[in-house]
Amino acid sequence: MSDAVLAFWKSWGALVAIGAVNLAIWVAICVMNRRDRRRWEVQEQLREMEQAIGEEGLPDEQREWLRRYREERAEIKREARRRLGLPDEESHR
Repeated sequence: MSDAVLAFWKSWGALVAIGAVNLAIWVAICVMNRRDRRRWEVQEQLREMEQAIGEEGLPDEQREWLRRYREERAEIKREARRRLGLPDEESHR
């Protein structure tokens, strides 16, 4: 083989090796993101359950106040997303 042909194949080999490394890194990141997302969902469920258990012992007036407060905060959040042109959280999930 001539030097030009050998150099060509060596350069392609380097590109293939770099591509393989990039692919391996990308796959690892995807796997970690999926695992982190599941972990976050479990933490969110745990937080919601703890909150519900804590509210079970509250008087009705306090529970109603908390419900109204959360509704107001949710409405503010929806309005902020709308003003920024972001999708609704419900449709985003």
